Amino acid sequence: MRSANGRKFLTALLTCGVAALSIVPTASVALAQEKVVRMQKYADARSLDPHKLMTRSISELAALLTDTLVSIEDDLKTVGHALAKEWTVSEDGLTYTFTLKDNLRFCDGKALTAKSVVASFDRWRAPETQSINTVLLGSLETVTALDDKTVQFKLATASDQFLVNLASPYAGIIDAEEAAALGDDFGIKHINGSGPYCWESRRPREITVLTKNPHFTWGNAVYENPGPPAIDRFEFVIMPEDNARVAAMLTGESDASYYLPLTSIAQFANNPDFEIVEPRAFGYLAFIGTKLNRPLMEPAVRKAMNYAIDREALVEVMYAGYGKPAASVLSPTFEGYNAKVEQIEPTYDPDEAGRILDEAGWVMGSDGVRVKDGVRLAPKMIGHNPWRARLEAIQGMLREVGIDVQLDITDSPIATSRILTQSDYDMYGWYASYTNTGELMQKYFSPGEPYSPFSAVPEQGAELGALISEAAQTLDTAKRMELYGQAQVKIAEQNLWIPLVHDPLLVVYNKKKITGVKPHGLYAGGFYKGIDLAIPE
Repeated sequence: MRSANGRKFLTALLTCGVAALSIVPTASVALAQEKVVRMQKYADARSLDPHKLMTRSISELAALLTDTLVSIEDDLKTVGHALAKEWTVSEDGLTYTFTLKDNLRFCDGKALTAKSVVASFDRWRAPETQSINTVLLGSLETVTALDDKTVQFKLATASDQFLVNLASPYAGIIDAEEAAALGDDFGIKHINGSGPYCWESRRPREITVLTKNPHFTWGNAVYENPGPPAIDRFEFVIMPEDNARVAAMLTGESDASYYLPLTSIAQFANNPDFEIVEPRAFGYLAFIGTKLNRPLMEPAVRKAMNYAIDREALVEVMYAGYGKPAASVLSPTFEGYNAKVEQIEPTYDPDEAGRILDEAGWVMGSDGVRVKDGVRLAPKMIGHNPWRARLEAIQGMLREVGIDVQLDITDSPIATSRILTQSDYDMYGWYASYTNTGELMQKYFSPGEPYSPFSAVPEQGAELGALISEAAQTLDTAKRMELYGQAQVKIAEQNLWIPLVHDPLLVVYNKKKITGVKPHGLYAGGFYKGIDLAIPE
C-alpha cells in the first residue's frame, strides 16, 4: 500500500529545493590561450590521499592524478594496458607479473620504475597508513621488482577480482618518497602523481586545479589519445547548493557535471547546447546501513524499517524517475544477481511494518513514537548534506510507523570520519560504489571491514564472511556467482542493510565547450582519465 502523506511530504521537500531555472548564458572568461575545462562537485574530501579513504570525492580526482598498472573499460569488465604493456597470470592464480612501458614518469619528471610501483603498494599496505581500502588487495603477500621494468605480485589465495582491482584509482601509483616527506600533509598539500593530470593547487571546500602532465605519453586501452591531454587545466569547483550547480551549467560557468540534481535533468535534455551520456555499467547503491552492536538495531526493527520506506516514491519524486528502486544490495544489471532476493526483501507496506513492531513489543506511545521497556524507538542516523532532502523524506516515512529517527547531518568529510571512527550512532545514510559483485560483497559485508554491519561485532558475521571468502577464492565463474547469490539471500534475510535506490550516473556537458567525453562508472568518477577531452575549435 502507498502512503499519500509520504508522497505529499516528499513533494513539499522537493518544492523547497531545486526550482526550474531559466537563465541567459553568459560567456565565461578563460585565461589567455589556455584550454580549460570547469567541472563542479558538491562536496570535497579532507584529503585526496588515495590510500587512506574510500569516497567519491577522492576517487574521481585520484583517477586523474595517478595512473594504474591496468585500465578498465566502462563495462567494468574489460581490462587493458595502462602503465603495464603486458602481464601474465600463473595457472594457480597466485602470481601476477607485469612488464612496464617505456619512459614512464611522475608529474615532476622523475622516472617511474618497478621499484616505484613496489614502494607505492608497500606504502598502501603499511599499518601506519591506516588504509581502509586494502580489501581491494585480497590476500596479497609480496610485491617485488624483478628488474626496472618488471614487477611481480604474489597472493596467498586466488582472487576473482585482483586484476580488476588494480585498475582502481586507489591502486594508482604515487610517489612514495614524496608521501613519506609530506607525512599527514600528503594529499592535502600535494600529490606527485603518475596520471594524465598534475596537482597545481587546492583550496579545500573551494576548488582543486589540475594541469596536464606533459610527460604522460603512454596512453591506455580506453582512449584514442596517447597523451598528453589536449586541455591545459582541469578545475573542480565545490558547489554544495543544488540550484548553484544548475545555474552554473546554464550560464556557462561550468562546462560539465555529473552532480546535477536529477530533478533538473529535463532542463538539459531539452536544451540543444547540452549532451547527456552515461556509462554502460554503474554500481552505485544508496542505502541505510545499520550497526548491529546497537540495541535499537534488533532484527525486528531492521525488518520493519525495510517495509516502511517507499522506494518507488523516492525514485519518482526525489530522483525524477531516474534510478531504480532497490530490491537488493546488488544491481540486477550485474553478473551474479540473485532474483530470489526480490521475494525476500520487504516491499513497501507500513501496516506490515507496524505489525512487526507490535509483535516485537514496541508499543505506540501517545506522542506517536514507539516504546519498549522504557526505551523510545529513536535511533540516531548520520548523513551528509547532499543527502539531506532524501534523509528527511525517509525520516518522515519512518515516523509514520512510530520510529523517531534523529538525524545528524554534516558536511561529507565530517560524516565520513564519524561513520568510520565513532560508535555513538545506530545507522547511517550512505552509498556503496562497486565495480563488480565480488567487490560489493567483500568490501561491504566481510566482517571487520569499516562499512560492514559487522564492523563492531565480526563474530556475528562469521558465517556470511566465510561464504564470501569462499566465493572470492573460487575461480570457476558459475560456482563463484552461485556462492555470491547465496550471500545476497543471507543479507536480505537478515535485513543487514536497507537498500534504497540504484543510482544512475548522468554526465551532462556543454557540447559547444568540450568534446571527447567518455562517461565512465568506475567509483562514480564520471570522466575516469579524461585523456580524450578537448575544446572545440
